[in-house]
Amino acid sequence: MKKKLLFTGTLAILAGLATGLLIDNASAREINRGGSAAGAAGRGGSWSNNVSGGGGSATRNSEIQTNSGRGATSSYDRECAQGYGCSSNKTVTTNSGNTYTKDRSVSGDGEGNVSGTTTYSTPYNSATTRSNAQTNGNGSWSRNRETTTSNGNSYSTTHDGECVEGSGCSRNVVHTGPNGTTTHDTSTTANGDGSVTRQGSTTGANGGTASHWVTIK
Repeated sequence: MKKKLLFTGTLAILAGLATGLLIDNASAREINRGGSAAGAAGRGGSWSNNVSGGGGSATRNSEIQTNSGRGATSSYDRECAQGYGCSSNKTVTTNSGNTYTKDRSVSGDGEGNVSGTTTYSTPYNSATTRSNAQTNGNGSWSRNRETTTSNGNSYSTTHDGECVEGSGCSRNVVHTGPNGTTTHDTSTTANGDGSVTRQGSTTGANGGTASHWVTIK
């Protein structure tokens, strides 16, 4: 669970940018929702949710409480500037006093390059992920991500790909972490008979290898 919290993939960040850049300067709106439930043996609870936004910004405040005394409150703020990028902050505080935060920022340079930073913090540790995606021209692209945790561990992933019209595409992915480096290579090739072949190989941190291929006619 902690690993999932700390090392969420960068693609979600880039998708958030694409969505955020489409926000227009619509008039502010607000939505309030809530509910409650009750069950046997005193089980049950209540929840509330308030969402407001407009002009490229949005705010969401939520609370959930159980009849047993467990619960949490959360706040989320996001702001986007069309053509520049987005930033957001989310904070969750439990009734026991634990706080979890996530800060994100994503920006583009208008030339096909996008960069972002995400910082997670929990009562147990924290991590910062920096990512960059760019198109290099001639059908090639690259994406890099690096994560550093508060306990001194670091993880990095590099993607490099290229597509040639009428021929196919290839991609190289390298994951590096405390336990070593793993490499994935894949290629998709258009054959002269109208079929397509996809091949892939993996080399693990322990030196082991695996490969596969498939042809679709």
